[in-house]
Amino acid sequence: MKTIRLFPLVAVLGFSALIPARGAAAGQVPDATPAVPQPAPEVIVTPAPVIAPSATQWSDLKGFGFDRREEVFTGLKGLEASVDAQIVELAAKRESLVATNTSTQAWDLAMQGMTTARTALKSAISDLYNASRDTWDQMKDRVTDAWTRTQDAYSRVKASTTR
Repeated sequence: MKTIRLFPLVAVLGFSALIPARGAAAGQVPDATPAVPQPAPEVIVTPAPVIAPSATQWSDLKGFGFDRREEVFTGLKGLEASVDAQIVELAAKRESLVATNTSTQAWDLAMQGMTTARTALKSAISDLYNASRDTWDQMKDRVTDAWTRTQDAYSRVKASTTR
């Protein structure tokens, strides 16, 4: 006949009953009720300050020749700041869409086009900085195309947030 040895099991179980539960003080019974979930704190969205757009437009600069490139470069910095200000404006609009539980799928898709156009504009401007007298007009045309794409993308994003 086999002997069942319960003594070690009983000893362990009996000993563990003497140790208070974790987190409970001696003599206190731990609270078994689940914690009541607290509401999430209200998030107040403060839009980033909008940079004043440059008074210079690309249409004012695109006719400048290679000899006036410093004026073009100065104006392009303002145009890049203008695009950045547009992006900040659109991002603030998206935050208001999220706050009102409006779908942002169209905005996200249109904004992806805006960021792609902005990258293309920065690349075209970089190429214009490196242009020689011979390639100046060709690189300027690339900036014109990139600027047009950026402004078209801005219009698409803005239209997607007004529905």
